[in-house]
This record gives sequence, C-alpha cells and structure tokens, in this order.
Amino acid sequence: MRRFFNNFGWRFAIQISVMYMLVKGIMHATIHMTQLPFCKKTLHVDGSDCQTMGAIAATPWAIKGILGVLSDTVPIMGYHKSGYIFIAAGIGTLAILALAVLPIESASVAAIFFAAANFETSVGDLLHEGKYAELMQSKPKTGSTMVTYVWG
Repeated sequence: MRRFFNNFGWRFAIQISVMYMLVKGIMHATIHMTQLPFCKKTLHVDGSDCQTMGAIAATPWAIKGILGVLSDTVPIMGYHKSGYIFIAAGIGTLAILALAVLPIESASVAAIFFAAANFETSVGDLLHEGKYAELMQSKPKTGSTMVTYVWG
C-alpha cells in the first residue's frame, strides 16, 4: 500500500477505490441483480422478454471501444476522461432514479434505463482503466503495484 500511495498518490488511490469498490463493485452488481426481479414483479414479463431487456441493458459494455476512441479524440473542456465520466455519472444517476420513481410498465423503457445505468459503470471502468494504464507507463517499474491494487 505504501508503495502504491508513494508512486500514484492518495487522491488517485481514493478515486480508483471508489470506482472499483463502489461503482463497478456494489452499483454494477446491484443493477445486474435487480433486473430479473424488476422483470417479474414490476413489469410482469416472461423470461424471454427479460433476457432481451438484459441484452439491451448490457449494450454499453459492448461499445466500450467506441467510447474510448471518442474520449481520446474529442476532449470535453480540454479533458479526455473526466468530462465523460461526469456525463456518464449524470446519465446513470438519472436512469437509476427513473427506475426507482417512475411507474415503468414497458420492458423496452426499462431496458433503456438499465442500459443508461450500465453506461455509467462501463464508461467509468473504461476510462479509469485508461488512466491507470497511462500511469503504469509513466512508472513501469511500479506498474505491478497498480495491477495488484486494482484487482485486490
């Protein structure tokens, strides 16, 4: 831990911890685990429709490459990552609020909101991976510390 903090700083350690423990860890798991009960108890749809909704909801994970290229080529206010992370966080937060508050009766509408929630976690995951890869290149002798911290 001391080596990680010395090489990459406490601010980055907090940022990466929040991303991988709270956003990608707890939030992503919760979103994924609530889809089936939402299908059955709220929407009253069969398994086939629920699987279709899940596939649509997972789309942001499949387009991470496109989002990576976009963030690298079109910076927002001069930043390649933070602007996209904030926008994705706003979209995801609004989607989760909509799922919790609005009376959603359509699997299609629910799929869009679940996809928007997954957008937050997939964009955050992708851009944080990019940042820690960048930091690992700047300090190649301590890159293993980064990998150990992230996966730990």
